Amino acid sequence: MQTSTPFALVVYCTSLAAQLVPAAPEALAGNSGWVGTGLLGAVLGWFLFKYLPGKDAQLSSIIATKDAQITALVGSHEKNLRETRDDFKDALQRVTDHCRDKMVSLTDTLRREFDALRQIKAGAGPADKE
Repeated sequence: MQTSTPFALVVYCTSLAAQLVPAAPEALAGNSGWVGTGLLGAVLGWFLFKYLPGKDAQLSSIIATKDAQITALVGSHEKNLRETRDDFKDALQRVTDHCRDKMVSLTDTLRREFDALRQIKAGAGPADKE
């Protein structure tokens, strides 16, 4: 077949496809002819031009809200973590200072007791029994 225009080629391919698959348009439209095809086209058009863009806007707002909530949650968590870390650092410093004071006190007490034992061993007697 000789075709001189692209339009003739499209018509020929369309008629060939219609001969090869004659039941496809009927099954797609629900066996109701042109009315079903029009209704199907209207539903698909509504779906494509009305429903999907609305769904995209809805998803965009949900994602934006989620991102804002995550940012606020991360900021709150970092603040709480910083406060907890500072409280723990202060508590640890107090415990360390307390242990250091007790160690110094224990060292002084042991030194006095050893000095008293050395005096007793040397025969001088205890220092507070005079």
